[in-house]
Amino acid sequence: MKRAVGWFVLAIGGFYLSYVLLLYVSQEQRIYQAQPGLAVAAPALVFDRPGARVRVSYEAHDGADAVVYFGGNAEDTSRVLPDLRAAFPGRSIYVMHYRGYQGSTGKPSEAALVSDAFALFDDVATKARNVRVIGRSLGTGIAVQVAAARPIEALVLITPYEDFKRVVQDMNPLVPVGLLLRDRYESAKYAPLVKAPVILIAGAIDQLIPVVHAEDLAQRFPQGHAVLHVAASRGHNDVQLDPQFWNWVATAASDIKAQGHPASGTP
Repeated sequence: MKRAVGWFVLAIGGFYLSYVLLLYVSQEQRIYQAQPGLAVAAPALVFDRPGARVRVSYEAHDGADAVVYFGGNAEDTSRVLPDLRAAFPGRSIYVMHYRGYQGSTGKPSEAALVSDAFALFDDVATKARNVRVIGRSLGTGIAVQVAAARPIEALVLITPYEDFKRVVQDMNPLVPVGLLLRDRYESAKYAPLVKAPVILIAGAIDQLIPVVHAEDLAQRFPQGHAVLHVAASRGHNDVQLDPQFWNWVATAASDIKAQGHPASGTP
């Protein structure tokens, strides 16, 4: 009997270690789920970056304002171009395709994507006076880092997380995620450095990144800089279907400051 129990314990331990090893070696494939094609044809800029050529779909306008968008981990960001065009008439729109996504080459990682994001922003800033930075899901961790280090008009975070490690830990409660995860996207670390007004948008029934992440992250920005909107009856992938969604995204920077810092959000 003792021998059987011992073998059972060894088997469970072996399975656990195998599972942890699988998570470790496959983490990039799990985090970065590249979509190969472009759903919406658009002109493109191509940035020659160390180890990659990064594609950026764009629509240029003569106005002095622009929008830069960083998408989710499995998003074809070309799909959001028509909506951004409608929400921001007269602005130039730039959506980045991460390394390995939609015509961009190279291997994605936090360091690489953030570096590419700075390159894109700095290029756009030479042509535009006011730049609004928008991030969705994975892209919120990139957008926060750009906003913390560059002067922007406003920051919009859609279904954001406070700390990417926390998201992964919630999905794998028995795994020492802190020891395994290479790309951490520590948004809470950079939030206090953001000087621009901030809009956070979360889905009330988001199961992937629960609304508590947005609530906690909102508290990390300087007092009076952030406002949180919660879309009732919406989850992670359909938050944009809320009737107020694009009004929230396009809120004037002066109105964001006027709304202040409601931690409980807007139902």
